[in-house]
Amino acid sequence: MSKVKKHQRDCPVLGRFISSAECGSGRGTAYACPEQCVYFPFTPANYDQHFALEKGLIGAAHSRGERHLSEVARSRMSAKIRIRTGAYDQETAIQSELAWAYHCERDVEGRSFGERWLEDKASGLKNDERFLLSQMNQVRPVLLEINRIVDDIIIEGVDLLTGEALRVLDRSAAGSMGRYFVVLVWLYPMPHYQRLSGTAMLIPDLPDIEPQEWLREIIAHLGGPSGGREEAYWLAEHFLRVLESIQAVSEARLEAMLGATDMQWITTEYGVLPSAGLEELFEKQSDMFSDSLEEEDMKQGFDQVFVWLEAAPSLEQGQTMSSPDVSSVDLPSRLVLGRILLGGERLRLEAQSQERHGVLRNRFEKLAAGRVKFLGEQHKDLVAEARTKLVSRYDASLVPPKLIKNPIQLGIQREMRLAKGADSELSVLEIRRQQLVALVDSSLPGLDGLTPRQAAANPAYRTRLVRLMKTHIRGCDSERRQKGLDLDLNPQLVELGLHELISVAPPLGKVEENLQRRAGIPAVKKLSERDLAAGIKSMHRRFSEFKDAADAVDRVVPWLMDLVSELTSSLLKEEELLILDILVVRAFHVLWPGNSLPPDLEDVAIMEGMQREISELEQLLRNVSGAQEEAVIERWLHETPQPLVMEDLSGVLYKASSEIKPDGTGTVTILALLKSLVAELSWASAR
Repeated sequence: MSKVKKHQRDCPVLGRFISSAECGSGRGTAYACPEQCVYFPFTPANYDQHFALEKGLIGAAHSRGERHLSEVARSRMSAKIRIRTGAYDQETAIQSELAWAYHCERDVEGRSFGERWLEDKASGLKNDERFLLSQMNQVRPVLLEINRIVDDIIIEGVDLLTGEALRVLDRSAAGSMGRYFVVLVWLYPMPHYQRLSGTAMLIPDLPDIEPQEWLREIIAHLGGPSGGREEAYWLAEHFLRVLESIQAVSEARLEAMLGATDMQWITTEYGVLPSAGLEELFEKQSDMFSDSLEEEDMKQGFDQVFVWLEAAPSLEQGQTMSSPDVSSVDLPSRLVLGRILLGGERLRLEAQSQERHGVLRNRFEKLAAGRVKFLGEQHKDLVAEARTKLVSRYDASLVPPKLIKNPIQLGIQREMRLAKGADSELSVLEIRRQQLVALVDSSLPGLDGLTPRQAAANPAYRTRLVRLMKTHIRGCDSERRQKGLDLDLNPQLVELGLHELISVAPPLGKVEENLQRRAGIPAVKKLSERDLAAGIKSMHRRFSEFKDAADAVDRVVPWLMDLVSELTSSLLKEEELLILDILVVRAFHVLWPGNSLPPDLEDVAIMEGMQREISELEQLLRNVSGAQEEAVIERWLHETPQPLVMEDLSGVLYKASSEIKPDGTGTVTILALLKSLVAELSWASAR
């Protein structure tokens, strides 16, 4: 009796004991196994079994494809993968084309490669493999909006194209994504969940339009149908072209964003009257502080420079504010209006936008009335100059005109301050929590200037308010997962009565753990101030000339400087390219000091990282302005495996002489490329 029981299983479907052989040959096919069955390999509890079977079946599909797909079909698939890998990673291109060629594309008899495989009685597939193949043959593209992270492998959401509620099984997505992330994915159905197949492509936010609406705008623009099975089939066939269009939209919006940005370099010259006493006057101003002179300032005869901040926020009764300090943690939240350069009988105002210059000049002339004489003013349109050199990096024919309307304005100034300690987890967390509390009563452009509290009381704004708050929930959850910041917007959602958006926040992640997961390597060791200083000193000791240091980079990684030039030459002026080369060489020798072996760098990772950093900055700056903008930019600069290295590089950039100092557009490009390169060098050092 004991031997019989040892080889028998209690089947919940049949209500009796069956042999393990009968179970193995009928589960999923002859029997509709419940989720609680411990012997069914396709349940959340048996995730690893499902994963192993899936991996084996994909390998078998590749082998069968080599034997049974026609030479024409294989060549066509290889060509599509090769053409599309420039827009996204090779894994996505391969997986998407295999999903189409193996499971979706129909022959003249209306059958797919996978369906013909199932009909082959000599295929050698076992029951579990046959059942899994039958489900993978139903794979389809889905625009998934994640509504809830259930646990470490299950997420709940909705297909925005069909409205279908989905329970999705994927450890990677559940461990890295957050609420209201929207991703374009391949899913196939299983009895108790949907299984994510391949990679998930995160869809960027566009203002004033829902994700499904703008995806359908792309489909229509590319000649596809709208709705129903025809849309799903078309999207499966043209999945990679749609992804290319999505990336082209991001590029086009970046270009439009720059065109909509107020970035001008305005200088106003004054003569200083005798006995004006301006230095003493400036030192008494609480919104002004003395700064270090740059080499170019001294060449032009100036011997003092002051930075003027926007007016300090009003203090509550009983509060006090200390005198401004360049290292104070409150500085990043104060907008820099511009600089005042003083030298003998000359004075110059400098500002980097029309708006800031107007405030700066008005405040200065009131303060210095009777002490200076206006001499003249010069304007230089930085955006117009940059756009004349901007060569399109994307196929404009892939961009629907509707999707590049209403770009946000990006205002980045070269006088940004990097306060010491600003990258500490505590200070960033406190700043972000204060911003979330203030968000409810902040006037927002996306709500026509209304605050979220005011919009919540107006039914006409509810749809826009929900869309906007989803964006902020995404931002909070992204910071929870990627940076380990304990942020949650649920209290503010309660205040606004948006109960349908409330769910438990996903678990906290850690930056080091996510870097490790990203590259499959040990956590990156951050350089200390001592390490950084030693690396810079070593570089100067080894190389007396910049050319020697650059030649050393070329010997170790011959393609790196060419890649930097390829990515930025259409976006930067010659003098800006010079300072970028200097910074790239500096970063390389600090993070890869004195090593003749080439680091394991990935050129695609550097390219994608640069674009991702630019897109992330655009996303972070949406619906913020003034003081918030400065804090956002500062955090963005420090969100890197090596914050001290980025602080050093950006400090060199801001102190560059005026001949090579970049404008606002150039600053964004340079810092985005450097962030991507620093991250890739850091991961390479740990591999």
